[in-house]
Amino acid sequence: MTSRTEPLSAEEMAVPPSADEMKITFDQMTDAQYKGVHGALRIDAANGKEGLVVGITVMTHPNEPAGLAPIFHYIREDRLKHLLRCGSVIFTVNNLKGGTAYFTTDSAALRLNLRLLDVNMNRLPKNVLELRADTRYEVQRTVELSPILEEFDAGMDIHSTYTEDRPMIIHGKGPFDFIRGIPIQTVLTNMSAVHQRGIPISSLYGGAAKKNIPVIGIEAGTHEGPESPVNATIATQAFLQNLGMIPGTPVADPRPKHVFRISCPLLFPDDSYRFVKVFAPLEYVNKDQVLATGDGPDVVSPQDGHILFPKPAGFHTQLSEAAFIADPPVIMN
Repeated sequence: MTSRTEPLSAEEMAVPPSADEMKITFDQMTDAQYKGVHGALRIDAANGKEGLVVGITVMTHPNEPAGLAPIFHYIREDRLKHLLRCGSVIFTVNNLKGGTAYFTTDSAALRLNLRLLDVNMNRLPKNVLELRADTRYEVQRTVELSPILEEFDAGMDIHSTYTEDRPMIIHGKGPFDFIRGIPIQTVLTNMSAVHQRGIPISSLYGGAAKKNIPVIGIEAGTHEGPESPVNATIATQAFLQNLGMIPGTPVADPRPKHVFRISCPLLFPDDSYRFVKVFAPLEYVNKDQVLATGDGPDVVSPQDGHILFPKPAGFHTQLSEAAFIADPPVIMN
């Protein structure tokens, strides 16, 4: 029998919430408020001890619901409240209005393609917090969330992927210690530095005063795949344990991690361009290899390396990178 003061067991984490349980969790988050902001839930340690404020953010893109799984597990019977040794955890549904659209549409195709309403929250304007009169929903929502995001002493943003990419850890800031026990072998670094079309909302975690706090992102698996909520839950528990927020030590993953440094973005000149083929996740490409063609000069790889996140046809070429190129990996045991 499980206890509210024991971490989630491997057996508990291995069972993803049902579709109905994910919807119920989303509705609970919609009703929750912190600092007058819906979709934000602060859980303080039951013992009242002060400590870190850790942010776990989900549905930055509405079609990526996997992050609701750890919330489902941790709010049942106030599990996290009694588990916390000190401090607080703040859960936020970043794109709340988009999440509502995701859970209310009857179209599976619309649901899976519902990445944004007006603006990609991973490609926000660099001056987003100054745009208080901007009517675009994701800009308004970021401004609304900003006083909460500033409280974070550490943060994790949970994502998933449309295609069958491998799960990944995206290292944002801080030391690598906080990814121990996350059973994902692929690690990406330098992502925020090479964004050309805007900034991710996670770059605002901790605000201007906390420049090197631990911030990671998780690509937990495919959007509605059964592995994604499981990976999201394991990653959340490992992150909280590594920070000393809850008891226990993450189960060690004996496999080495493959660390890819993102070196540059791949940009398309206009909407006429298409990739020459469907590239496998992190497929190796050679310097000067033709990657895409269109009405102008071919788009070629600027270096030997690996292609990452190539976009399918139809994305807005002026609002998003077409792909990224990563250096060959470094093995980290």
